[in-house]
Amino acid sequence: ALERTGAPLQLQVARDGGEAQEYLTGGGPFRNRELFPFPKFIITDDHMPVVSGETFLKWLKNHPHFRVVPTIMLSGSLRPADVVKAYDELAVHSYIIKPTGNKELEEALSLIFKYWALCAVPPTLQDNEETREPDKHHQGI
Repeated sequence: ALERTGAPLQLQVARDGGEAQEYLTGGGPFRNRELFPFPKFIITDDHMPVVSGETFLKWLKNHPHFRVVPTIMLSGSLRPADVVKAYDELAVHSYIIKPTGNKELEEALSLIFKYWALCAVPPTLQDNEETREPDKHHQGI
């Protein structure tokens, strides 16, 4: 669905929360930031294998260099308590209910990328603020 949105981005995929942590820290196979650039924003699922979405987001919140990265949670839960927890405890920037069909998912992802393409995002660990120029090709993880 991400590839079919046609969004001008370099997409990086982490298969689970543990791999996302390793990607952000530049560990293991993700050491080369030219091949694996630091993300401009993160889309995460609330249910992931190995390290859950909740555990990953708590980890992200507790790491100052990473918590500035805008984070979008996709969730199947409509429970108000889950929405409040995501924003309050897990510090997500957006909470989006997962669409049930592929076409609706593509539309939602397209909107996410269009929105974040317009937003200024905080400098990342690889950026030098003095030489930083706006990036038209946002990376997502």
